[in-house]
Amino acid sequence: MKLLVTALSLGLLFAPGLVMAENSAGPPAPSAAMDQSMEQAHAQMMQLQAQTRTAILGSLTAAHRAALANIVGGLAVAPQPNRGAAARQLDSLLSPAEGQAILRAYAAYQAQIIVVGDRLRSQFENQLPDQRVVAVSGNVRYLSGDESENSDPGRILLRVTLGDNMPLGGGMMIHVASP
Repeated sequence: MKLLVTALSLGLLFAPGLVMAENSAGPPAPSAAMDQSMEQAHAQMMQLQAQTRTAILGSLTAAHRAALANIVGGLAVAPQPNRGAAARQLDSLLSPAEGQAILRAYAAYQAQIIVVGDRLRSQFENQLPDQRVVAVSGNVRYLSGDESENSDPGRILLRVTLGDNMPLGGGMMIHVASP
């Protein structure tokens, strides 16, 4: 009898938690199609990064590429690297044509990344018809942050060269909300 009372007491004690757990289901787990969409978007973004890097570095003269290598090498071994000073040094080196080529290539890259993100969000919305995809986000600090980060050829050139330049290159996250 004691065993029966104990079992019923435990059942009643945990029942509200079980009901709450059942009703508080979070967003659905990613499907295989969603995983594939994410992988494709990531591959496209990595390809865009490589193309943009090639275009930007290709816009420099051989002498300016060598100077860039020296500046980046100096940052790598400096006890307290100063990226702002390095960017200003690059800006003083670049010709107006090189600076404009860097800005054009980076602006084109940003526009293409936004298209990839919008396409991914649309695919997720189609795969989650009863959910609302709030945002596709990732490393987007250079898409909407300080405008000087996007309009300074020296800063862009440093980010491209150091590998920390590209928005959405890192982990991506899909935010899903109930309708």
